[in-house]
Amino acid sequence: MDYVIEPLEGAGPLKLGMSRDAVQEALDDAPREEATDDDDDGSRDAYYEGTLTVAYDAEDRVASIELSVGGEVRPLYRDIDLFDVPATKAVSALEKDGPYDPDAPEMPFTYIFPALELALERSDEADDATFERLTMGGEGFYSQREVDPESFGFDGSDRARDEGWDDDDEVDEEEELEEEGFSTADGDDDSEEEESNSRASSLFKAAGLDDDDDEEFDDLGEQELDFDNPESIDWSDDDDDWLSEDDEDD
Repeated sequence: MDYVIEPLEGAGPLKLGMSRDAVQEALDDAPREEATDDDDDGSRDAYYEGTLTVAYDAEDRVASIELSVGGEVRPLYRDIDLFDVPATKAVSALEKDGPYDPDAPEMPFTYIFPALELALERSDEADDATFERLTMGGEGFYSQREVDPESFGFDGSDRARDEGWDDDDEVDEEEELEEEGFSTADGDDDSEEEESNSRASSLFKAAGLDDDDDEEFDDLGEQELDFDNPESIDWSDDDDDWLSEDDEDD
């Protein structure tokens, strides 16, 4: 079926603002209601195995229409099937009536045309890749709202979820470590250890000792070293005399 795309009006027999009953009468397929966000006052019906989705507002009027590749419906714009031509050609056709937003989230996977209140999405950023989803709405649907990147289906997070991964796992793990008092800054602990070893090695050499001697190095490590006060460190090799002068005074 060919659905002519008319920005701000509708697609094929579906019109923005149409009632739910009118939509069901216009389509030859039984609807399947889809879940919506908790803060969404409307609802959604899916048709043709989910390749056509109609979202309704709180008054059960069509708020947006979404078409996906692989179904019975072909979106036609200026006699071009937007799912069957390279993305560059599809974009050029739409740009004749309104430019896309170059700063839209998930570019170049998602192209938003604010003046047309329409968006095209794809999963491949190559110039010859085709678009796979079209979403259109009424006045202000894209032009007067902040677009949440999570609402688009072709970002990295969505692909991770398709593979069964939770893209929040890493963040959650870092938060848990920080709550336990551990630092999650990359390289901080390693840097501190390297600096400590470097200063200890310098002190060894200054004392005429061999910093490659593991036994001597380990013995030195048993002391609480004050690197800013080298005189407090006991450099003797007598196992019974590994206390600093400060410790002996205590």
